[in-house]
Amino acid sequence: MRNPTLCPAVVRLRYRGGSCTGSLIAANWVITAGHCNVNKGSKVITVQGRRTAVQFIRHPLYDIPRRHNDIALVRLNKPLTRRRCIKINRDRRFPYYNTKLIQVGWGTIYRRGPIADSPGFIYGSRSFKKKDCYWNYLCVKVRGKQAVCPGDSGGPVYANNKLVGVLARGGKGRGCGQMAETMPVSRYARWIRRHIGRATRYCR
Repeated sequence: MRNPTLCPAVVRLRYRGGSCTGSLIAANWVITAGHCNVNKGSKVITVQGRRTAVQFIRHPLYDIPRRHNDIALVRLNKPLTRRRCIKINRDRRFPYYNTKLIQVGWGTIYRRGPIADSPGFIYGSRSFKKKDCYWNYLCVKVRGKQAVCPGDSGGPVYANNKLVGVLARGGKGRGCGQMAETMPVSRYARWIRRHIGRATRYCR
């Protein structure tokens, strides 16, 4: 399913050994997951154009085994001035319980399947159950038979047309799953601003 409001902000990151999804948060900055091994020269594919990664900034407190602080920034070689970026949620109380959420990914269509031609959308709501996820994640319970698959990592979670989360993990191993565990971006707003500075003015 496609959404013209959100699609321009979604990118696919191709690097040696795999791929991830990301979100355009400024004309030349993308936010994604910290475990995505993006490096200088990695390809950044958007719905209507391509760019190259020139800098990858992983959160300094990223914990590899548990994937705590699993968030990173990617600087592009050239700005996408005609592309729409997405505004970051700064309210730590939002989204609330049962808020309708949209998870976007540009990964495989199914387990061990081909990469999708365009971003895919799945719908869900926030879950607070301890059995579903770690305490420091923003967890999305996917509706119906939809699933988060390999390559969707780093993808955005939207609520009210704002970026509220970045996908850290979904399915087990290389499989697909129906619980999306994401990093709440409101917790990292200052860290993001410190690196991209006034670049946020490009969001509109």
